[in-house]
Amino acid sequence: MEFDPAIVLFGAVILLLAAILIGVIVAAIWPWSQSNSEPRIQDRDGFGGRVAAMSQEIATFTAEIGHLYEEIERLQDERDHLLAVLLRIAELLEQFPRK
Repeated sequence: MEFDPAIVLFGAVILLLAAILIGVIVAAIWPWSQSNSEPRIQDRDGFGGRVAAMSQEIATFTAEIGHLYEEIERLQDERDHLLAVLLRIAELLEQFPRK
């Protein structure tokens, strides 16, 4: 009698299907308690609330960042204006002779 890999493979598939069937039966018969599933739902509700709060915080931070960019632009414009004024003062001082 020769060794046939197809028969071995067929046997392995049958064993795998039997293991899956036993797992399904055990999972269906197992005495799951309702108290274990309740905290998961509560945790999910708490998680949803935390995600909503984080989303709101992100929107607030985004708005604050927008205001900060506007403030930066305003300060840069003011800096440029003051620099122009100082340059003009320096030009005027150079026009007058020193004593």
